[in-house]
Amino acid sequence: MLLESIPNTAIIRAVKSLAKALKVIIGRVKFTPDLLPSDVPDCEILNTEKHSMIFTQGSI
Repeated sequence: MLLESIPNTAIIRAVKSLAKALKVIIGRVKFTPDLLPSDVPDCEILNTEKHSMIFTQGSI
């Protein structure tokens, strides 16, 4: 799940509490202006030259 919010808000505490209740691992990525949300997860990108999808691995 990718959640976006402004820095230093209560959403961080809410997500940590949710992760603790669900007993899952939480990770946090701090974005810089040159990093896009699509850079983080794995995704498939359309290659218009070959008319096929190309899998690209995300940074996490």
